[in-house]
Amino acid sequence: MKIKWDNAPPSVCDMWADSVEAPLQQRYMYGLVCGELGRRVRRASIPNRDGDHTICQFVSRRLMGFELILGLRTQLSENASRALRQDIPMRSILAISSEAGDLDTRYKPIVSAQTTAAVSLAGSQNDMRARMHQKWRNRLNFGSGQGLDIRHVRCDRKTLLALLDHETRQQRERKYRGIPAIFTAAWHEIAPETVRLFSARKNGEVIATLVFLRHGNTATYHMGWSNDVGRQNSAHHVLMWRAMRDLGDDGVSRIDLGMLNTYDTAGLARFKLGTGAVAQSSGETCVAVPMISGLRLPSIRDGLTIFQGRHDH
Repeated sequence: MKIKWDNAPPSVCDMWADSVEAPLQQRYMYGLVCGELGRRVRRASIPNRDGDHTICQFVSRRLMGFELILGLRTQLSENASRALRQDIPMRSILAISSEAGDLDTRYKPIVSAQTTAAVSLAGSQNDMRARMHQKWRNRLNFGSGQGLDIRHVRCDRKTLLALLDHETRQQRERKYRGIPAIFTAAWHEIAPETVRLFSARKNGEVIATLVFLRHGNTATYHMGWSNDVGRQNSAHHVLMWRAMRDLGDDGVSRIDLGMLNTYDTAGLARFKLGTGAVAQSSGETCVAVPMISGLRLPSIRDGLTIFQGRHDH
């Protein structure tokens, strides 16, 4: 199984990603942004038994004298992961998570699987509403009757920076981690048309917002904000429903709503699942480490922060 590195053009990478409804971390645009921020980005094209190829994107950094090569939420099969393990250079650490199944047994797990939520936009609006939980649909019906002014625009840079500043403060206060603001700002610099802002106004005042990153035929919920008036009027339910309709009309087939944390933020988890989203495992993060002792594996966790796109809130 001969792996080809960095030979697939952007159009091929995008075609592959669309074929599997790839998440943010496996999109060419994600790698492009990481590269702009000084990370090394590599893409492996791995042949399958059926003659097709799996494309896997990695972002790397230096760690403890080694190169940590990180591939998150990949579509690697056991055979493909075995081929990758055999192909990595010396003094490298390969860390991957796969949503396609089990990895080769010689990988060692260091981070447990995380649960994410994704809502399908397949079918008609009636089909999407039918998949919602009844209580969520009731809140949507209530919010829809509150006379909210709902707008969907490309997010301009000034507004984005203000929202990112608020998000950064909120992360500190609530002790969760998300995509760093520098990453989002760089993404907007490269492709501003893919940063979508949905806002709700009441009596001329903005009371809630949601921001999404569009990538191919999928999108990622990135951040949201609401004041007391917004919560009283179920503005986020109305905004999410508008986003589902508009993004679906624009060719998006699935929205990744991020991590589910039913322990610390049960309310937010219920909100995400109430949309009709399906919970799915992102797989354990496992490592293949040549030439060093397995006793050192736990310290590798400290390096798994290469713009992972985690949402613990």
